[in-house]
Amino acid sequence: MFLLAFLAFVACSDPSGPVAGGPEPAAVVQPEGPKTAVETVSPGPVAPGKPAYVRASSLNLRAKPVPTGEKLGTLTVNSPLDVTELTDGWAQVAVRNGKTGWVSAEFLASAPLTAEEARSNAASAATPADALSWWQRAAALDPSVEVLEGLAAAYEAAGKSDQAERVRAQLRWPARMLFVHQDSHDDSASDKPRARAIWKVGYELGRHGPISRDRWEAYGLLADEEWWLLPAEGPAIRTKVVGFGIDTFNECAGDDWLAVELEMPAGFEPVLAHRGAPPASWAEPGPKPSLSRADAEAQLRALAAKHGKPDILTLVADGDAWVASAHWETGEYGELGSPLLRGLKTRIGSGAAPEVELLDLHSYVDPLRAIRDISGDGVPDHVYAEYCESWVDDAKGETLARTAYACCGC
Repeated sequence: MFLLAFLAFVACSDPSGPVAGGPEPAAVVQPEGPKTAVETVSPGPVAPGKPAYVRASSLNLRAKPVPTGEKLGTLTVNSPLDVTELTDGWAQVAVRNGKTGWVSAEFLASAPLTAEEARSNAASAATPADALSWWQRAAALDPSVEVLEGLAAAYEAAGKSDQAERVRAQLRWPARMLFVHQDSHDDSASDKPRARAIWKVGYELGRHGPISRDRWEAYGLLADEEWWLLPAEGPAIRTKVVGFGIDTFNECAGDDWLAVELEMPAGFEPVLAHRGAPPASWAEPGPKPSLSRADAEAQLRALAAKHGKPDILTLVADGDAWVASAHWETGEYGELGSPLLRGLKTRIGSGAAPEVELLDLHSYVDPLRAIRDISGDGVPDHVYAEYCESWVDDAKGETLARTAYACCGC
């Protein structure tokens, strides 16, 4: 049985996240790295001039020692920090990449949290809320089926049935589905395009660089395993693993990702990868718009030209039409230095003239990448991908799977 791993459900750019110290709900199940023996450590108090570790499943880094302080980023469990000052329950800390800010000292300790300690604290917790908090941390460290079932039960006990069902859904599907990061690349040694599927995200996963083939099985990866890549349009293709390695993904806390490199044809643009045989819907051709992509793009350019000169165009097939958007730079820049855009959204088909929705000033292009049946239930799902994260929503807007890559806004 393949090992499972867990990612805390955290979108670092989401301003509605918890105040410092608030653990995030569970969301995504993925393959796990190699098991190592761990020992439960009784942590001592944190003190200025001493190292400390995050003991929450996620912890907000803020500009000031107040819950309303500007959010600078999100730190994951066991992120190492250097404490420089303590005041009124807050700790001023330095992240190992040089960033500084304030976090709730309640969620720091002098030693890393172990999965065994988190599970033990969850089992002995006095209240459902405390138990849920510890199960969240346990899941961030040891995403076994047993722990995730405990997390689901804790959500139920805390009266959060929707969150419990989301965790259980991850145990059913898509435990064998991985997101393909947009930075798929060509390998200069082989001259063959490769897709990078995200296997795991975490802190200090190991030495950066390729992992030798003789060590793949230690991570749960089998060299001869069946793999598939799914594009936004057209059927999935069978492929094979040609690389496996570790790289940095999180500029805020120096977190790593473990990625599988999959062979693919030139010009192929996958959005998802699957270990083993995927749902039957992946073999279907997907959406078939009545207009060609070239004709739809021409219409989109003509619509956009009435309002500005488009710098970025997006077209996503949806049934017999295209969900389209155009964006153009304004010459202005946001707080984080990102160019501010204006744009429009529309739906282009062969029928009546499309209705145009003008977009307010924004910094990010619509992250929608595909609309097709991903889970195999016969209903189209929505696949989104941007620099910070990727996710799949069902037709009701419920998130089926999500993974975070980078801490945005740090």
